[in-house]
Amino acid sequence: MDNQIFVKIEDYNEVLNIVKVVKEKIAKAQETIGKISELKVQEDQEIEQWNKNLETVTKNVAEIEKSLSETKQG
Repeated sequence: MDNQIFVKIEDYNEVLNIVKVVKEKIAKAQETIGKISELKVQEDQEIEQWNKNLETVTKNVAEIEKSLSETKQG
């Protein structure tokens, strides 16, 4: 049995166009994922900074509380 397949030129060209469109969509999806990854990194950095700021505020409040209790006792 012969394994040859015959395809109309119009069908072949249509398949090539579909493949081209799919490749373009894949490239666009990869670009979008890259942008999302960059945003996630920025978001993580901001959250880390917020946590550091919150720790600083917490320490400051503890120091104020300690100073007030010492003043109250003295």
